Amino acid sequence: MYITKALFCNWIKKSIKLNFMSKTVNLCIACKSQTAYFCRLPAYADITGTLKTNEYVDYVFCRKCKTIQQSPLPHANKLLESVKKTYANTKDKQEFEIEVSENAKSQHRKIVSTLIKLGIATHVLEIGCGIGALCQMMINQNINCTGIDVAYEIVRLAQDRGLPVNQQDFKKIKKKNLYNAIVMSHVFEHLSDPDETLHKIHGLLKPKGYFLTAQPTAFMTHFLNSIFSLNRSRSRSLLKLGYLNLNPWHIIIYSILGMKILADRHGFETIEIVPMPSVKGDGIFKIIRPVYNFFNRIGEIAFPSKWPFHVAHLFIMRKK
Repeated sequence: MYITKALFCNWIKKSIKLNFMSKTVNLCIACKSQTAYFCRLPAYADITGTLKTNEYVDYVFCRKCKTIQQSPLPHANKLLESVKKTYANTKDKQEFEIEVSENAKSQHRKIVSTLIKLGIATHVLEIGCGIGALCQMMINQNINCTGIDVAYEIVRLAQDRGLPVNQQDFKKIKKKNLYNAIVMSHVFEHLSDPDETLHKIHGLLKPKGYFLTAQPTAFMTHFLNSIFSLNRSRSRSLLKLGYLNLNPWHIIIYSILGMKILADRHGFETIEIVPMPSVKGDGIFKIIRPVYNFFNRIGEIAFPSKWPFHVAHLFIMRKK
């Protein structure tokens, strides 16, 4: 009887502890609301998208704004060191980065045309510039820009091409009010400390400066997961969509609402949210892409401001 009572008391204590942890750790990073379980995924994938199933990470989603995030979120400093050491440290990873940059040209053009539309031609910083493909496109359009990245090998490739790119962590820039615009292209979703990041970017921008971030948004991940379970480990990442949507570096997939809430909290006004064109791809993606783009064009005509079926968006924010 005493043993049963002791076991029952221990179970109660553990339950209280677990409930406390879930309420403190699993709050939405964007809107601070409660989260629920989303899926479990293999923690690593190689450059071909092949999943490594010896270690897993869990994802949760926000009940209010639908943002998806790793649980627990990795520590920002450990994540930074991991990127420095492994992101482009081999020839095949560098070749993969070059291929990704080539496939993303349509999205880069959208960012450049937005800067031109905003009348921004000087003092532009790209954070996480990779091999400098977007920097090169900005320079070709007479936009004065510089790029920074934390991975040495990838910065060296950009410098070999004669681009104004340096290895640097933007959080260590001490001066303030330096830039008319700061740009991130598929970088923000790889960071685990969005509050610190936006606070720092706000300080680096001049008054009324712009922050442009292109990133995947949560709707399509929710949609694909609910229809096909493509993001669950048991599906073996069918069509590699699990890899593209979340792993290995995608830490947080923000919803549009979640991103707007986060931006407002850090002194940014969301000026516009622009759907991004899909990136090029090989294999089955080469067949799917034109069909998907046509589907989106028809949807945008029918529902100009509410069509949800876009993988990524460009958030245009202005410092208040």
